Order: sequence, then structure tokens, then C-alpha cells
Amino acid sequence: MTTTNPARIAVDIGGTFTDIGLENGTSLVTAKVLTTRDDPVRGVIDVIRIASDNANCSAELTHNGGTGARPDKDGLSVTALPSGVYGSQVEITESTSPLLVRRRELRTDSGGAGKFRGGLGQIIEIESRENLPFAFFGTVDRVKYPARGCFSGKDGARGHLALKSGQLIKGKQQIPAGETLVFQTPGGGGYGDPKKRSPQQVARDYAAGLISRNALKRYYGVVLKRDGSVDTKATRAQRKT
Repeated sequence: MTTTNPARIAVDIGGTFTDIGLENGTSLVTAKVLTTRDDPVRGVIDVIRIASDNANCSAELTHNGGTGARPDKDGLSVTALPSGVYGSQVEITESTSPLLVRRRELRTDSGGAGKFRGGLGQIIEIESRENLPFAFFGTVDRVKYPARGCFSGKDGARGHLALKSGQLIKGKQQIPAGETLVFQTPGGGGYGDPKKRSPQQVARDYAAGLISRNALKRYYGVVLKRDGSVDTKATRAQRKT
């Protein structure tokens, strides 16, 4: 006699998206599609099909770096130019594939220092939420050559692609079960002398986590008081060195 594990399905026909949770006794798969208002049943069928296919699926992800600083403005962080596309959303990635985005955040100090700072890249960590291996094929721009700064602006950080265990990745590779894929997108180059950047703006960048304490002094020549405000006298002296 052959027995099968019954599947349980929960569907939510929402305002914008139709969501599903599909449990087959050993794993839980979720998926999301746009609600088909003219025919809600079609949306339900579509989302069930996606959830069923997620055991063997592919996901095309786009994660951007930072753009170069402009003559009168900072560069754009994690934004494609000229399209202005921000990149693949975590919620969509996780709802349409068995991937877990463990971390996604701006990459501190990745934007080149300058009177106008380069846009920041980002750090993304991805793993299988089903503890299974998955194939990866991808590229990160400017891994070897960074985005150059100009008019005394500093270079942006280079891109980096590796496993969390430290192994570098090139091109197509199988990511072992339990491993985490880590990719760091590059930052844009800075424009102008960093020591001509407004000390107050530098302090705001530091408070927001966009630059590190090391960059405060090394590139921008800014000294902060214990309360985070600019020490004007010490900054003036530091910028003369």
C-alpha cells in the first residue's frame, strides 16, 4: 500500500498581492503574485503553480552598487544609472524562491570620500532556507578595478563575491548546504577634496553609519565631541595636517 503526505494550503487574496503558504508535511513553501482583480481564481491558480515549482526554481536577482559623486551632489547609493532601479526586493525574493536573505544593508565606507561622497554599495547574504545546495551564476562589477574618484576625490570600494567561510567565487558555482553566499557591491568614486566637505555633513554621515570613525579622521579630518557634534577647533587643526 502506498501512502502520501497530504498538503495543506492557505491562500490570502489581498488587495495588491495573492499570497500562499503550502505545507507538504516536510517543508513550508510561500509564494506571492499580483492579485488578478478581474478573475481572482486565476491569481490563486498562478500562486499555487509557483509554490509547487519552488522545489526546483530559479531566481534572477539584481543588486546595485553606488554611483559616482556629482560636481554638486553625493552619488546615489545602491541605485542603477540611468534607470534608477533600486534592485530586487527581499520580500519578493523570499516569497518566490526557497532562498533566505539573511542580511542586506548599506556597506559602510564603500562610497569614495570627497567633498561630495560617492554612493554606497551594499552587503547581501543569501542562503537556502531548506538547508539544500543551490547553484549560483553571477557577477559583481569592479571586483578588480574600483570606481575612480576625481579632483582629489577617493576611489569607491571594489566589489567582492565569496562564501561566508571565506572562499572566493567566480562565475558559476554550487553553494553547499548550510553555506552563505556573500556579495558586496561596489561604491562610487568621490568628487573633490574630502577635507572640503562640510564637517556637519560628515558628522551626519557618521551618525547614519555611512562612514566609519577611521574615515572621519583619515579622509575628512573631522573630530567629534563625545555627544557626536563637531569639535570645530580640533577639526580645523586636523585639516591643516
